[in-house]
Amino acid sequence: MSAQFEQDFFDGKRSKDVPLICNDTVKIVRGVYASRSGSVVSIVTSEATPKFLIELGDGAGDELVSFDDLERIDDDVA
Repeated sequence: MSAQFEQDFFDGKRSKDVPLICNDTVKIVRGVYASRSGSVVSIVTSEATPKFLIELGDGAGDELVSFDDLERIDDDVA
């Protein structure tokens, strides 16, 4: 993962390589937190597949979730 990937994430430049951006609203579709929703607040690119830090909407804290376990639910699809 490149520094440009992270910069695009925080700058809100969504693309094929950067499918989620900061503050997107997502639903967790698999795993322990399945069916919960929240906001994307950060990205961890130190792994082969990026993970996103999700601030859970029910106030239960933050969880690190793989992109494959997320579904974007924003109305303003870009």
